[in-house]
Amino acid sequence: MVRSDEGVPTHFRHRVLIPYLARPIFHAATGRVGSWDPAYFALLLVNSWFVSGTAFLLFMVVSRIMGSPNIALLSSAIFLLNFAVPNLLLAGLVDSGEAFFLMALVWALSAEWFFLLPLAAVLGSLAKETFLPFSLVFAATWMVMNRRQKPLGKRVMWLVATGLAGAISLTAVLTATNGYLLFPSTYAGMLRSSLASPATAAAALKDLNFWYVFAWLLPLGLWRLKHLPREWVMASFLTALVALGFTAYHNDAPDAGPAAARPIFNIAGPLLSFSVALLIVDLAERRRALHNEKKMLR
Repeated sequence: MVRSDEGVPTHFRHRVLIPYLARPIFHAATGRVGSWDPAYFALLLVNSWFVSGTAFLLFMVVSRIMGSPNIALLSSAIFLLNFAVPNLLLAGLVDSGEAFFLMALVWALSAEWFFLLPLAAVLGSLAKETFLPFSLVFAATWMVMNRRQKPLGKRVMWLVATGLAGAISLTAVLTATNGYLLFPSTYAGMLRSSLASPATAAAALKDLNFWYVFAWLLPLGLWRLKHLPREWVMASFLTALVALGFTAYHNDAPDAGPAAARPIFNIAGPLLSFSVALLIVDLAERRRALHNEKKMLR
């Protein structure tokens, strides 16, 4: 898609945001990057922008919640050091865009800037079609769990506006790239796999590729989740379940590990990175207190 729209598989051609942003860079880089592939070079630049933007938004949100730039910076560093970042988000894929706009949802919801949700739905749907259902489940769960936010009527209004904006955006790009009127619901029906079953979802959780991403992030991240905002925790959990269900619904291969790891990391990776950072800081403070206590006893 960076080089040309010709020959692109049907289930990829509507994911236009990242390839189209990379296209002018590809043309500028052709013949100027030596032995490097200019298309992958362009994708690396664009994906790097989205990944660094995700880390920056995570820093902003954690700083707002904790009032500590140290914990916020550590959270972003843990996110960037995960296996998924260089191998999935910075590769020639489009998942960095989905991760960025999901983190943008957290940023907007935590600040109660609901007017930004429809914009995120429009752009996120152009990055990857799964962003639309993920964003609606995530935002709806957040709004239900956080009763301190604006009146229910306003929250519902912005949620409906977000769904309409995302649906219109996705319908437009599906129609434009396929050459006929195609609604998201119709497209979703076309994606059902013959292997769709709960067993496929279970297989994804047993696959080694899935645990490359979550082997340490998940067990360490679970320790401090109760100290994090419950609306963020529940929104991430339920949306991750939806992502796992989509993996089972669409995946045509027995090896579903990578297919499940990418969206679940996009959804829950920032939250778990925040939780791991909090655990590290708590352990460091306990060690420091124990050291000071021993010095006093001496």
